[in-house]
Amino acid sequence: MKHVDEAEEQFKLAIKLNPNIPNSHIFYSILLNFKDLEEDAIEKMKEASRVFREKGYRIPEHFVLAWLYEDLANK
Repeated sequence: MKHVDEAEEQFKLAIKLNPNIPNSHIFYSILLNFKDLEEDAIEKMKEASRVFREKGYRIPEHFVLAWLYEDLANK
């Protein structure tokens, strides 16, 4: 956790290289939530949900948002 800024740059790069990998958005969202950037975390998780939806993965599409909202509620 000492390299949060470096990790954030790597997530941004991974998403730029291939925005169609939902896990990149998910883990970036987790990092943003860790940094107490809740609104940004929600937007990234919405991106993950969108990618899952476009791939036809209905359960993960909803699960990722539910997971994030639960995490936010527990703060």
